[in-house]
Amino acid sequence: MPWSRCLAPVLPSLSRRSRCEEPSDSEPPTQRPPRVVVVGAGLTGCLTAALLRRSLPQLELQVWERATYPSGRFGAGLAFEGHWLDLGAQVLSLIEVDSGHPNAGADGHNLQSSDLCSAWEEVQKMVSQSFLHRVPDDMLAATEERMKYTGLWAHFWCHQGFGALQRRYLAEARAELRHGRVDAVADGTLVITKRPSGQVLREEADLVILAVPAPEVLRVTGPGRWPAVAAALERIRYDRRSAVGVALDHALLLPVADAFAGAAEMSLDLPQYVEADDKVHLIAWQNVKRMECHGVSSTSIPHGDPILLVVHSTTSEPNFHLSDALKAVSQVLGVPSSLVEGLVLKSKMVDWTSCQMVQPLESIPTNLRVEEPCLQHGRVIVAGDFWSQSSFLGCFCSAKAAVRCAVTNLEAKEVMPEEARAELNVNGSICLDLDLEFIERHFL
Repeated sequence: MPWSRCLAPVLPSLSRRSRCEEPSDSEPPTQRPPRVVVVGAGLTGCLTAALLRRSLPQLELQVWERATYPSGRFGAGLAFEGHWLDLGAQVLSLIEVDSGHPNAGADGHNLQSSDLCSAWEEVQKMVSQSFLHRVPDDMLAATEERMKYTGLWAHFWCHQGFGALQRRYLAEARAELRHGRVDAVADGTLVITKRPSGQVLREEADLVILAVPAPEVLRVTGPGRWPAVAAALERIRYDRRSAVGVALDHALLLPVADAFAGAAEMSLDLPQYVEADDKVHLIAWQNVKRMECHGVSSTSIPHGDPILLVVHSTTSEPNFHLSDALKAVSQVLGVPSSLVEGLVLKSKMVDWTSCQMVQPLESIPTNLRVEEPCLQHGRVIVAGDFWSQSSFLGCFCSAKAAVRCAVTNLEAKEVMPEEARAELNVNGSICLDLDLEFIERHFL
């Protein structure tokens, strides 16, 4: 199917905003602020929204998220009695650009030095406000994905939980946050199933920024579009893991403190734990984040406060359950499983079908080349850490690149008036880069 098709004869009423009408001398077009829709309220989406607001204060900005709260792999969590358990990322990681290391702050991995420096400044500002706190490396487990390279990577906690960080960025963005599943995106038009009503909506924007994992980009843009891009995105790989957050009775404080021995994480991939449980990859003690951020020993948790643990499964265990997590906890604590099960106050499990990225774009043999960690075609910009690397740094740099792209696009031409939403070819027909079958299914 051709990449571009003039669809006016086929889709004469695609939308009111995309209808080609004769201009009227007596009624000048109504000017309005540029309208941008961000799809996904994960870390990249929230960052993109905040950075857009900084660059374009008058922007009309909307964010769609299919979950009931800003989440994604960074902000997902469990709330319990004023406490928060991070069920996705356990640390915020980025390059310490002023460490003096010869590679710190250098261009690489499709990231620009200026963006690395901006990310470091962003985090240091939040550290100065006591919103983020640096984590001593010796408190983190020696996992495969944990980048513990002295002088290069620095890791941070948010004692309120990373969900609070995403809400902070959304508040700065002053964006309209709406909940629903985006089913299709074609140029500046979106088809959305709203939550919880199930109502199907059609939204339009001057720009759409997709800030979702690669498989979601492929799903919402449809088959047959962007052949070279799709071929690359299909080869990006994520591992699959489950995360279980569990709040336990305070009675388990001493055995938990003894097991962690001053650390915040333990990796069961290490030799001393292999015989304990081959289904569990990592156990993270969430209380330590809050206590260490306030300079208090983990054994000084106030009497009655729950013990908060997050258990991550291994990538080779697709069938993981709460019982598996509790079994691993009982084994590392050296207490009976029945006791642990009886002390559970609340739990939540997330099955991450797209978890840690293990094969980003730079590791894929492809002819696709992107100058920055984002990609634009027509009125759609695709952002995400898969253009570079899976970390706060990758998300931040992709968001910065997407915002640069958006600002350039919106400032290069006047915002289209409501009456002239379509791009016209020389014959005055509507020309959109769409897959005809995909559009007929979702837009007619």
